[in-house]
Amino acid sequence: MQSIRSRTGTHVPWGTQRSSQQGFTLIELMIVVTIIGILASIATTAYRDYTIRARLSEAMNTFASVKTAYSLYYNDNASLPEQLADLPQFNAGGSDAGNDYVELVGIESNGNVRFRTRDSNRLGDAADKLLEFRPDVSTGAAINWLVFVDVGQPDWVPQKYVPNF
Repeated sequence: MQSIRSRTGTHVPWGTQRSSQQGFTLIELMIVVTIIGILASIATTAYRDYTIRARLSEAMNTFASVKTAYSLYYNDNASLPEQLADLPQFNAGGSDAGNDYVELVGIESNGNVRFRTRDSNRLGDAADKLLEFRPDVSTGAAINWLVFVDVGQPDWVPQKYVPNF
């Protein structure tokens, strides 16, 4: 068996010598902490946007009841309603279509259904903003709906939060 001579002059068998470096240096630890911090900041921002978008998707659930009444009106009258009072379910004595995050504002004269997000800290920069559903009846019998926000206008929900429809 081969041996090495140590500094003290004694022979140590090969492969049993001790390493002089143990653990990580301070700079290595600082680099790892920095990388973890950057990844955490990106993940936190993405998660916040995701949760706001999920909360705004509840507008779709609220819109479902309006959409049904709207479609019934369109089928009966062959025209778009011009105000919320045209829909019996949502007239002055009717239902308040809304939930924790959105409330029904009304129907515009052109038939667009407008919602406003509630002023809630959980909605971030999408709080107290407008979101509009526009009917497209150009195809004939069925109403196709489009989600609309006025990009760049401060009163509208930012585009990144608009739910898919």
